[in-house]
Amino acid sequence: MLALLADSIPVDVEGAQPTLLTAEPADHEATFSPDGRHFVDCYSRADLPTVAVLRLASTGQVLLRLESADLAPLLETGWTLPQPFVTTAPDGSTPLYSLLWAPHGLTDNNKQPEPGSVPVLENICPSQDV
Repeated sequence: MLALLADSIPVDVEGAQPTLLTAEPADHEATFSPDGRHFVDCYSRADLPTVAVLRLASTGQVLLRLESADLAPLLETGWTLPQPFVTTAPDGSTPLYSLLWAPHGLTDNNKQPEPGSVPVLENICPSQDV
């Protein structure tokens, strides 16, 4: 998750804290106005369609909701949003943050498909330390 913090953090004041401008747990892309007083924040996640809002740069307050993606036509086809989940790596302690895209037609999470009937695609991004 990326968050945008106000850049006016007084570094010489003990206990000074940055102001969180984008509190939604999502990836954010900010475009500031020429005078720096406002910004358009477009945010989304794999399980959250894109939302665009106008914010006050000094506080992050949402002034106006500009747009949000409409997934209705896609959802009508039977497509479902991916489901985030966390599992543990073989070392027993490292959390692995993942997404599950259920195959078309497999909408009941409690339904167990026949073994071998559902293809599984895996995409691993190892850290650079490996």
